[in-house]
Amino acid sequence: MIRRLHVSAAVPATASADEIAERLADRLARAIISAPGEGHIRYPSRGGHIAAFVEAVSGGTGDSWVFDSFAGARQLAPLTALRTLAERYAVPVVAVLRELSRTNALLPVLSRSSSAELARTWAACLAVPHPRMTAAESTRRLNQWQLDAEELSSIASADAMALLLVGQAIRRGQPAGIAVAAAAAIAATPYRSPGSATSTASAGDQATATPSSGLSATGSGAFQADGAPAFLLLSSFKAVGLGELTTAQRAAVLAAATRTSVSDPAVVLAAGPDDHREGDQRDGADISAVVQRALLADDRLGLARLEMLSIAGHLIVRDATSGIWLTVLEPGTPTETALVPQLAALPRSMADPDGASRARLVLDLSYLLSERDPAPESDIGLQRAVAVAARAGLGHFARRLPGFAASSLPYLSDRFLTPGGVILEVGESLFVQLPSPPLRVVLALAGLDRITVRVPWVPYAVTIAHADAA
Repeated sequence: MIRRLHVSAAVPATASADEIAERLADRLARAIISAPGEGHIRYPSRGGHIAAFVEAVSGGTGDSWVFDSFAGARQLAPLTALRTLAERYAVPVVAVLRELSRTNALLPVLSRSSSAELARTWAACLAVPHPRMTAAESTRRLNQWQLDAEELSSIASADAMALLLVGQAIRRGQPAGIAVAAAAAIAATPYRSPGSATSTASAGDQATATPSSGLSATGSGAFQADGAPAFLLLSSFKAVGLGELTTAQRAAVLAAATRTSVSDPAVVLAAGPDDHREGDQRDGADISAVVQRALLADDRLGLARLEMLSIAGHLIVRDATSGIWLTVLEPGTPTETALVPQLAALPRSMADPDGASRARLVLDLSYLLSERDPAPESDIGLQRAVAVAARAGLGHFARRLPGFAASSLPYLSDRFLTPGGVILEVGESLFVQLPSPPLRVVLALAGLDRITVRVPWVPYAVTIAHADAA
């Protein structure tokens, strides 16, 4: 990159067009070669340029002239800026991680990132086509690759570990798909951060845990939580039947939608007080049936026919007209038993989406189904049902935003559901202040930048505002 370049050329008035072009090209080449060192900088690739910007933003120095083309991303969190610019310039996220690792900047960037940002970035990496790999095979490969053990030992979360593994492995010449597969296998094992006495809960445990209720769970009348955007989604989840689920099921759905956990204080509150309902909460069929009935009542489905799509080891059944997911199954599972009667009676056929549609479906599955905390075999049906409910609520939310109904879930989350927020109890109401997302102006146009919502399962009127809309 060159900050400025002065080029002059004397061209005879009688010169032909080819002669003029040749003279100008010669003078331009000379000027580039002789440009002063302080006025130009070279990056090995577009990914290297993005990586340098992410490192600079993480360190608070992203206002240099070499990043003027990234000016719109200067206010984003470092990993959000990474994903945003990677998408804008069609650069794989893993390629930027490689460049950050090459300059020893990856660990500092990961260390300064929130758990939600780490999870979103790892979900973007999982969209890279990769084979399944056992933990034993992954460990063997990692030993062969001779990765930086000192860096890896300082990591404090499974997602950060996976991202660091990917960056180091690709930097050492490993194919992106193999690097992601190895990292996914290692990150899927129960993870203990240095000095931690407890391991990460499995997805099945998260989906069936019963959260405590009330602000007393946090020990304070005001607190911060990554899952605070769950409150912005309450109206949409009411429309897709969340009120008919148990408290534990609601918590699992809201945690999946916000890429947090059922123990997140905001998710605990948004799921409502424990209703102590009996029943086998590991049966995901009830969740799917509730969502399907709510979608029928919402009159969003075309109901002409259904499509079945085999995507990343899952069978998605969706309404052909609207594209709304109705259930996610194990391939080969009979679809009739997974649909309510009105939907089971519709004609169904296999569909082969185009490349862009398939990529978006893979992104959505990666967002909803966590590979780092895989469910036990008996809980896979529940995990898929939770994913269908989470996507239904996020889809309803997306349809309220003009022009964003077809957005992928990672894109929707990055642009509108910035992690974090402050929750404050005021009398019999809750006030939730969320950080301003990159596209807050769209929320304002949709009337969602400052709203008050009431849902049957939360014993509060909840007022949601964004930092610069308060």
